[in-house]
Amino acid sequence: MSFKKLLVLPALVAMLGFGSSIASAQVITTAMPRVAVALETTALTNPLVSGTTGATLARLTLDTTGSNTAVRIASLPLTLSTGSGALTSSLTGCRVFNETTGGALTSGSNIPSSLSTGMNTITLDTPFVMQAGTVATLAVRCDIASNLVTGGTYQFSLNTANVVAADPITGTPAVVTLRGVVTPIPVPVPVPVIPTVPNTGAGGAATTNVALILGSLAVAGFGLAYARKATR
Repeated sequence: MSFKKLLVLPALVAMLGFGSSIASAQVITTAMPRVAVALETTALTNPLVSGTTGATLARLTLDTTGSNTAVRIASLPLTLSTGSGALTSSLTGCRVFNETTGGALTSGSNIPSSLSTGMNTITLDTPFVMQAGTVATLAVRCDIASNLVTGGTYQFSLNTANVVAADPITGTPAVVTLRGVVTPIPVPVPVPVIPTVPNTGAGGAATTNVALILGSLAVAGFGLAYARKATR
């Protein structure tokens, strides 16, 4: 009897040990932080107006529904492109806000004095931590200086390779993917409307009034020519 017990006990220990190794392997394999990102094209300040504060130039959605761990992001890497003579110096005091809570995520030295063309890494005051299975939207809002160039454009884009995200506890780098299709759009500056026909006092009917005046002059000229011919 004792011999059989000795055989059973090692077998039982071996089975328990094997089961533990499988459970441990499963945790390591599946505990992967993931975040999908996208630049939104809605709710941007458009057009921009010089002298205004808090204009929304970019909105970044972060989605951890594909993750089973929390995700920590310490900075935002946004690439700025300008067009039609727009000046980067027209964008000042650019801050990052959490649209869900309305709170600012940057302050003091973490508010860049100015942006530049190319990639701008905006460091957050404290790392932004998202629990698994949540969605958050961060907004970049800037003050618009008086040297805004009429007709200029600003466009933000994002490269997922530049997004540094990780598990806040283990430090495991997160897998960063695109959420939908990233299609950032330019934020145009308003172009003043210059009328090609002077207003004759009838509001938007200036073109019609001028046409009637020209038509009347043409009829009068035709009548005068006919009268002269009839008197000869």
